[in-house]
Amino acid sequence: MTISRAAITIAAGFYFPAAILLGGLVVVNSNQRSLAMEQAATLQTLGSKASYAGNTVLETVTFGWYDAASQADADYEGSLALAAESGRRSTLAAWGLAGLTAVFGLLVQVGGRAGTAVAARQAARQFCLASLVFFAVGVAATALSLVASKEVTGLGTVVFNFEAKSIASTIGDLLTSHDLVLGGLVLFFSVIVPLAKAVLVLFATVAHGAARDRSVQVVHAIGKWSMADVFVVAVLLSMLALGRDPATRAATGPGLYFFAGYCLLALWSAAWLPPAPWHR
Repeated sequence: MTISRAAITIAAGFYFPAAILLGGLVVVNSNQRSLAMEQAATLQTLGSKASYAGNTVLETVTFGWYDAASQADADYEGSLALAAESGRRSTLAAWGLAGLTAVFGLLVQVGGRAGTAVAARQAARQFCLASLVFFAVGVAATALSLVASKEVTGLGTVVFNFEAKSIASTIGDLLTSHDLVLGGLVLFFSVIVPLAKAVLVLFATVAHGAARDRSVQVVHAIGKWSMADVFVVAVLLSMLALGRDPATRAATGPGLYFFAGYCLLALWSAAWLPPAPWHR
């Protein structure tokens, strides 16, 4: 079975707007969930807990006229509810994007097997563009959440620290904290190198002659470093997760999975570039 170039072009016209919309929903909702969790964590800090205990006493002796404790309970429950709903929407959008990409990728794969140079170029181009959607989501969405908490007698669970990081926010924090070496390395391997790969692949699908041949050679030459970007991100996030006390709990977010998905799509896109010049 073969799929025509026109059919893949039409499918791409439907896929990319939908993928961008779903990717945006993943980013917005995952970050909204992180903000809601941060608000909930703020209400569970030692200072907030101590204040809550005092407000509970005042609310009791004033027979509910002073309702700061009840308001704090409502704010906490509201934050948890918002976090749960945002997480649900983010998960649905993420699965939707993954499923849509799987179907589109299958169409492109079948179309690329037509055996012509034009079909191979189209497959490389479409996989590369799809990888950029995953890349944007992977960089902007929450990649890791950390919460440090402990049971304190009389106060219950007390949160000492909460952090939710995306790759983009991690780079920004490293650079603004003057950790230029680590921040520069993460920026280089997780942003600059992926974008450079994408530009080279896209250029190779439209260029001709020596320029095309040279871009193909460069893409294949840097292919051995294709997983260096996700490796650097994984190491960084592991450092953030493991360099804490035993009371710290870490949870991965959609950003990490979509960044890994970008790497796989980018590798497959480059695989459609032959080592020798294409011939029509």
